[in-house]
Amino acid sequence: MFCKDAVAKYKSRLNKRRGETLAFTAVTIFGLLVLLVTCALALIYMTLCPSKRHLFNLVEHNGDVSNYTHIRIINQTPQGSTKLMTKSTRASTTSFEAIFKNYGMNKQNRLGLSKFSSQQPEFALFHSASIAVSSVLGYDATCENVDQAFKLEAGTGFNGSVEILAGNGDASVYIVGKEQFDPWRKKGMYLKNLYINCSNGVVDVSKLSALEVLIRADLAVYRYPIPPAVTVRDLITSNMTLYTRDRDILVDSLVLYDGGFANISSSTGNIILKNAGEGDGDVHVFAEYGNVEVHVKCLYAGAYNVQAGQGIIYMRTTTCIHLPGPSCSNKKWSTLPALYQGVGVLHYHCFQGYLGYKYGRSKILIYAKTGDVTFVASDP
Repeated sequence: MFCKDAVAKYKSRLNKRRGETLAFTAVTIFGLLVLLVTCALALIYMTLCPSKRHLFNLVEHNGDVSNYTHIRIINQTPQGSTKLMTKSTRASTTSFEAIFKNYGMNKQNRLGLSKFSSQQPEFALFHSASIAVSSVLGYDATCENVDQAFKLEAGTGFNGSVEILAGNGDASVYIVGKEQFDPWRKKGMYLKNLYINCSNGVVDVSKLSALEVLIRADLAVYRYPIPPAVTVRDLITSNMTLYTRDRDILVDSLVLYDGGFANISSSTGNIILKNAGEGDGDVHVFAEYGNVEVHVKCLYAGAYNVQAGQGIIYMRTTTCIHLPGPSCSNKKWSTLPALYQGVGVLHYHCFQGYLGYKYGRSKILIYAKTGDVTFVASDP
């Protein structure tokens, strides 16, 4: 009798556990199905987001773009990009085209995204407002990708200032020139001044000629992984200032003219300078916590001074004409700086000398406070 009761109780507990397990499994499967259906509906809703394409041409508003001395482009959207590119046309007028691809949840949001205004007779403003986030079945969804394309007539240039502000989101900035600037052959892109301020998005500048370029890329909020490196390729300028707090920097084929200067610095990022040494000007490179790598062409003619506070300097200059200078000290040699504070007098912490023509006016000054420095002089 006792055995029968025990068996009956065991079977009862077993059946109860089976029922609980089946109920839990059913609830879990149902919850997963609800989640999948909700995500699918949200994605479908986002793919069906209405879009509107706005085309603004400055010529249509206030005549030739030469009437303007300053153009400001503001992108406050969380995502998307701002592009400035050359336009393949043989038109005689110099013009910008501002093309906004706006994706919003309703008509009011769409119309509020892109705005053109002329605050002053010589000041043009393109502005995209922030995008509201809508709730879809309890999940936030938004079509927040906005592309702003600004086209400049090839070969004519804009003899004024262009300022691009990318906001606090992930909006990116692209300067896309198809060829190097050549006013005689009507190709390439020229701006008098270019100012870029970007938070977390991509910054990529290529094939541009400008009198002055200022690029600043600070993270609005620190995050990991760090956004891509700030990239500058095939830039012809008299003055360039490039600063990042957390990002890496890549500068390839920078050409300075009229005794100009380039100031390149990063707090925690690495700096790479490739195919440097063309033109006539000084290059200053500073990395507080990152490493520095500089490749100089053999056609460079001028002095160099390379210092590393806590790191090591790797030098390779055997393929170019090279005249080593004296050991670094607390006194200046020629026009080069003395040892910075915290830099040891041992040779692998500081090198200086001349490359190419001894009396060339150009200078390359490199200082890595804690990282290593690689300095290579050779032809590609």
